[in-house]
Amino acid sequence: MKDGSILWEKSNDYSSDDGINAGINDDGMPLAHGTNGYSSPTPVTDGTFVYVLFATGVAACYDMDGARQWAKLVEKPNHKWGHSASPILVNDTLIVHVLDVIGLDLVSGAEKWRTPAEHAWGSPVATRIGATDVIITARRGDIIRASDGKKLLENSGGLQYATPVIV
Repeated sequence: MKDGSILWEKSNDYSSDDGINAGINDDGMPLAHGTNGYSSPTPVTDGTFVYVLFATGVAACYDMDGARQWAKLVEKPNHKWGHSASPILVNDTLIVHVLDVIGLDLVSGAEKWRTPAEHAWGSPVATRIGATDVIITARRGDIIRASDGKKLLENSGGLQYATPVIV
């Protein structure tokens, strides 16, 4: 709406009865800073769907009318200050960086690949090197191939609290 009113609102917590918590050994909510709570990551959209990642480690996809397409716990953050890295889209993959960098299928939410990484508050950024789509992580500046999660370069330099900028 042009007036800024809320169109729809949904819950994605561990206690949902719709399968998010299926198979989860729930030892409680991860820690988060009181100022930002569990909704610091910014959603991303392809114009048809809205993709979200919460500081609980739950990723989800909604259509524009608010109907959830899928939701899953990708991994629980474990840092005492919480999690804030936002998801990004690269072709047909949703990239989330909680502890590892994880590529999720846009349609099903299924994990396509997982690459070990260090926790960062800044969001990863997508770019191209030649004809190859890559992700550059905050904190260490790892360069990861977007198609399969292969780490092409480690520790090129990074920003722990900010998103890298590509020029």
